[in-house]
Amino acid sequence: METIKYVKDIFSLVDKNNLENAALKFGFKLANAEENILPNGKELHTYEFEKNT
Repeated sequence: METIKYVKDIFSLVDKNNLENAALKFGFKLANAEENILPNGKELHTYEFEKNT
């Protein structure tokens, strides 16, 4: 739990479309996405980007 307390100061919600568009501008594309439901019912979304070749 201590780790989460440190992360809360730098954490922010990000719109998926805005994130993908920003990544595209820097030459990255979405390679994988994962959604996990936490025990408290909240969702955690993880996005993996890779450099366009």
